[in-house]
Amino acid sequence: METLSASELAKAASISASYASMILTGARKPPLGLALHIYRQTGWRHESIVPLSEEQINALGLIEQWTPRGGVKVAGSHHALATTAESASDATGQMCELSGQISGGAQ
Repeated sequence: METLSASELAKAASISASYASMILTGARKPPLGLALHIYRQTGWRHESIVPLSEEQINALGLIEQWTPRGGVKVAGSHHALATTAESASDATGQMCELSGQISGGAQ
């Protein structure tokens, strides 16, 4: 993927240009829901989700949402909403596993 500018990220993710710049430079770590939203909108992965597979990202997207200021919650992975009880159950199992991986890496 091409390098993403702060203004492109800001527009795609509906965040301020200064916050986008801080995310891109590593000065700020976005909430997981926002990191997923950014990935879905731009294809750019923040370091917090780089090690995750697409399947893991889709599972996280089922529960992690991002709410823009004054806005409506946006699913982190609108393409991967669970359509059956089985896929929801699979996502729950993956979330338990991922929770430890993400928490362990954030120290």
